Amino acid sequence: MKQWFAGLSERERYLVLAGALLGAYAVLHLAILAPLWGGTARMATQLPERQALLGELRAAEAEVSALRGRDPAVAREGAGQALVVIIDRTSREAGLGGALRRNQPTPDQGLRVSFEGAAFDTLVVWLAELERRFGIGVESASFDAAGDPGRVNATLVLERRT
Repeated sequence: MKQWFAGLSERERYLVLAGALLGAYAVLHLAILAPLWGGTARMATQLPERQALLGELRAAEAEVSALRGRDPAVAREGAGQALVVIIDRTSREAGLGGALRRNQPTPDQGLRVSFEGAAFDTLVVWLAELERRFGIGVESASFDAAGDPGRVNATLVLERRT
């Protein structure tokens, strides 16, 4: 290659060098610069569409949260109270105070609650009320029949949902 290049006249060498530089610039432009510039322009045109979509998604998220009763903008009843206090008070109000046998904190800020001979229907209504009013949900539950029809022994792990 060097011999061929050295064998050219001075004018031909300049032409070959100019052609090589032009070719290198064309490859650089077509392979690297043009796709980058085109991608930037394409992204600039898509940005308003994506921002509008993001706004719609945020509105939908707020609507879903409100429908679930978990609107983070709304302060929950009993937000400053300890979980054990809420559980004790509301279980007595629901008529489950006599069936509540034990409550024990769990490592993840929850509360394990045990009931003996509780009315199942009353227990389910109480759990729904805890979720609706206080944002306290059931992480796990275990129910066993307790002799009389409609009565259960239950062990529940309850946690505050954010």
